[in-house]
This record gives sequence, C-alpha cells and structure tokens, in this order.
Amino acid sequence: QWGGVGQYFRSMLAEEDRVVISVDGRGTRGRGKHFENEAFLEVGKYALGDIIEGLNYMAQYPWFDTSRVGIYGGSFGGYLSALAITAGADHFDVAVAVSSVIDWSLYDNIYTERYMRKPLDNIDGYKSSSVLTYADSLRGDLLLVHGMCDDNVHVQNSMQLIKSLQEKHKRFDMMIYPDQRHGIKGEQGCHYNQLLYDYFKNKL
Repeated sequence: QWGGVGQYFRSMLAEEDRVVISVDGRGTRGRGKHFENEAFLEVGKYALGDIIEGLNYMAQYPWFDTSRVGIYGGSFGGYLSALAITAGADHFDVAVAVSSVIDWSLYDNIYTERYMRKPLDNIDGYKSSSVLTYADSLRGDLLLVHGMCDDNVHVQNSMQLIKSLQEKHKRFDMMIYPDQRHGIKGEQGCHYNQLLYDYFKNKL
C-alpha cells in the first residue's frame, strides 16, 4: 500500500526521479503468524535480508541504479537503516537512522523479550542483531538523528553507536534535537524534514 506516515516525503523523492520502494520483510505484521514468527530470536537477520532481496529483484530493471541506494527510517526503521549501512554495507550507500534501536539489550523488555527472549538466553541472537557488531563495516554515508528526551528509544542507543564508530575512526553525520521525544515535531520537525530531504539530495 502506498501512503501512511511519510507519504509526502516519498512523493517528493519520486518526483525527482528517485525510485522509492518499501519491503515487508519477514517479521512484519499482516501476513500471518508464520510470516511474523520467522524473525523469532533473530530480528535483524530477515529484516535486513529481505530488504536486500527486494533490491536484488529491482536490479533486473534497467532504470534502477544499484550504485546509488539509500535507506531511511525511524525507531525500528531507524534500526534497519543503521543495520543496512553497516551489516549490509555492500548494498547501501546512504542511510538516515532516526530514533534508532542500536542494540536490543538497550530497548524495553516488554517488546524485546517477546521476540528475542532474555539476553542471557539468546546471546548469539542479541549479538547478531546488534548494529554495534557491524560498526566497523560502515563505508557509506550515515546520518544519525535522535531527540534528547526520547523516552521510548533512549538516546543512549545512538550514543553507543557514536562511540563505537569514533573508536573505529569511521566518519558519520549526526543531528541531535533538544527537548524532542520519540518523533521530531514542531519547528524542529520542520528542520528535520529539510535535513532529511537535503541529505538524500546531496548524497544520492
């Protein structure tokens, strides 16, 4: 379905001859319990793998430029974007990760443990699903965005990735929004929308 949150931004990209696609990877809702349960204990594996499969499918079309691929999202979508530009660095050139879960041990347990179980019961799954595991693989352009008062995905997620990228001498861009929670709104939201638009325009 085309529409929902962000439809105007995606339409703006499409009007500038950018191809905009959305992939419902295994683990997303609305396609049955088996489809959703595929991501059990390894939320990052199929979430990223199915997006890459979507890119491989699109590569058959001559008008789809596989050398200039960007991805963006907020919250879980931010997690996917950060994972894509690190673990999936061979396939993505630009990523904007907003209010992103970076390591699932940092997110609230009522959601995380439903899919991942407790960290000590799923050590390998937590490691393979953490963006921190792949920080050294970053090669493209990454913009990290977070509200300082985010009480859903705490800003410590972005801070841990920032520290890891700095320790590995990786270049990246960052924008922090004071007083903003899980979703950048108001005048700062206007600033964020322009930032997002300009980042893709300049980097892709």
